[in-house]
Amino acid sequence: MKNFWKKNKWKIIIPVVLVIVAAGVLVYFLSPDTVEAEAVTRGDVQQSVTDVGYVEADDVLVIYAPVSGKISEVMYSLDDEVKEGDKLAAYDMTSFDEALKEAEISRDYDKDVYEGIVSQNAAYKELLSQTQNANTDYQSQYVKLMESRDQLLYVQNERENNNEANINALDAQFSIVTVALQDATAQLEAAQSEEEIAAAKKKIADLENQITINRQQIASISPYTLSMEEYGRYLSLVRQMELIDVLWSQSFEQYSMAKAGIVNESTLKSYGDAVELSELHVEQANRFKEMAANGIVSKVNGTIVEKFADPGAYVEAGTPLFTLQPTSGYNATILISRYDIDYVKAGQKASVTVGNETYEGVVDSIAKVATDDGSGKPKVKVTVTFDDKKVSPIIGLEADITLFMEEKKDVLKVNEKGVYSDDEGDYVYVIEDGYIARRNIETGGSGGGYVEILSGLDEGESVITSPVIPDDIGSKVSAK
Repeated sequence: MKNFWKKNKWKIIIPVVLVIVAAGVLVYFLSPDTVEAEAVTRGDVQQSVTDVGYVEADDVLVIYAPVSGKISEVMYSLDDEVKEGDKLAAYDMTSFDEALKEAEISRDYDKDVYEGIVSQNAAYKELLSQTQNANTDYQSQYVKLMESRDQLLYVQNERENNNEANINALDAQFSIVTVALQDATAQLEAAQSEEEIAAAKKKIADLENQITINRQQIASISPYTLSMEEYGRYLSLVRQMELIDVLWSQSFEQYSMAKAGIVNESTLKSYGDAVELSELHVEQANRFKEMAANGIVSKVNGTIVEKFADPGAYVEAGTPLFTLQPTSGYNATILISRYDIDYVKAGQKASVTVGNETYEGVVDSIAKVATDDGSGKPKVKVTVTFDDKKVSPIIGLEADITLFMEEKKDVLKVNEKGVYSDDEGDYVYVIEDGYIARRNIETGGSGGGYVEILSGLDEGESVITSPVIPDDIGSKVSAK
């Protein structure tokens, strides 16, 4: 018996082993796989979205040159930390002192010119008023004197006219008497009798007497039409008029000079404007000097991340000299897709995890314009501020940011591990009659590891939460 076993044991063992292996393989292929699955349940879903964002702070602050001038000293270097109010660089004050002195000299000159013109204007206006009044008086006096003179000339003229009329009348009478005398002489010559001769001589004597009287009357007419008193008054009036005319002419010349010398209001205003402008230049020079004396000052606590200022360099006002990263206004930012942005509202709670630290915060702002997330897809930037204003995580680090949005009460929900998405939308793998099947679903909010189910699943259905690939559809499985 022993010999038989020794000779045939492998013939017996090998077939038995083959039978056992074949049975194992058959059992392996015929028995279903086990998968992790979770039933669709009803409950609350704290909607949230989690993604990687970044720690940020207040935007970098560029420190510009407050005034144009030469830099004499730079107190800080790149990466140095500074505090608000620290002087970062100083100006060479020489040019500012000179600019102020020049502005003051120019101001004083313009002021002297303006005040001189104002004073001269006042003097000319006073002279203009005086001469204007004097001219009025001279005119009045001259008119009165002229009227008095003209009255005497009128009397003189009337008298001359009367004398002329009397002379003309006497001359006419003389002519008549002369003719009559000639006739009487002719009669005398022609007389024959004594009586005729006597009558003719008597007539001639009478006529000659009339001629004598006529000549006496003509001779008695005075060639002077004004009396000595009147003539003296006339000469006095003429002399007074000549004097008034001279004084009036002198006064009028002064009036014209004063009128021409007065600076008009628009020109005077331009001189006044020049004084105001020079005053502004002095104020500006003073202000620039004060600003330069203060130097280039940090406006925040922060770190110098860029430095453009060098000692000895001349800088124009507005030239960037330093860039500071403020150590204030810490926040975290996250880019949210178009699918979730409608659920995000300012004031919602949030958490920010940086390394091993988690900070509580709130949604502070939501950008109005989408930005590229780097993959060509537009997303909306959401900023979260920290509840604790004293926290200061390292700026620029990645952070896991969770936004806690609307809480859905008593809704169908499923573990988010079982939810997939493709071009057709969201879907899950379910166990139907012991086999894997794909089910398209419509989802709502998500959070806390669960996704709200709007359609496609019923309460109690089993959703596979362990990894599944499309090739597994139709495979027989059982849930753990």
